[in-house]
Amino acid sequence: MSQLRPYQIEGAYRLANLTCGVLADEMGLGKSGQALTAMGKSGLVVSPSIAKGVWAREAKLWRPDLKPVILSGMGSFRWPQENELVITNYDILPDSPRAIRKRREQGKSIDPKSMMPVNTPRGITIIGDEAHYCKSNKAERTQAMRQLTKHVTMNGGKSWALTGTPIKNSPMDLYHIFNTFGLIPYTFKSFPNFIKLMGGHKSGFDYIWDGPTDYARTILDNFMIRRTRAEVLPEIPKESQAIIPVELSSVDKSEVERIISDAGWTVEQITADTLHQFLANEHMI
Repeated sequence: MSQLRPYQIEGAYRLANLTCGVLADEMGLGKSGQALTAMGKSGLVVSPSIAKGVWAREAKLWRPDLKPVILSGMGSFRWPQENELVITNYDILPDSPRAIRKRREQGKSIDPKSMMPVNTPRGITIIGDEAHYCKSNKAERTQAMRQLTKHVTMNGGKSWALTGTPIKNSPMDLYHIFNTFGLIPYTFKSFPNFIKLMGGHKSGFDYIWDGPTDYARTILDNFMIRRTRAEVLPEIPKESQAIIPVELSSVDKSEVERIISDAGWTVEQITADTLHQFLANEHMI
């Protein structure tokens, strides 16, 4: 099992003590390792599709006691069992109540497999990776994620948002992320109070912002963990490398195989030793 750096130990400790929180460290500072270390005996990770394999690899590195299970395809969602980390992506989450209601209004059939399973297990942790994906209240993935976090926290679990994208300077995006991951009851209590504490004033259909009050800054500091590379630079190794497997769609896989074939190679011929030679092929230049 790998060792956390001092700032990561602090981040994992703070996160573990938050029922709902945001880990917003700058990209490359190891948010997944902190979150995995902080979680309990079972967890659910929701990430962009391309990152699912990364989370499975990170789980083996930081939490070998957890069995990573990657879900794929619509209707595949299920809750994690004990000692299990279920990994899925935003595009295949169970339908939100709003989506189901819209289908009924349109007279469309509802596939039971697209609905969220009942009997949410107690005490699990749900992690939303790249949480800025949920900054739009109109997006179905935001509504679907909100449904999941609500059921998790209502059953004694924890809800954590991970993002390396700064959101303090975009108050409405910040509100939607806080609302999606269940932070509003712990922080700003209500939307009007959020507007007041963040210095918002209505201007037509939008808001202008004077900036957060000192009390709002205190709230953010208590529930949102944010460190930059400059702040923790002495603790970061000069260079680190990692091999990250990426799951290709069937269309992408066929296209890659076509390119390799057109270059006069086979997939089996491309190895770590021959990759440079393949890329130098006149067909590839």
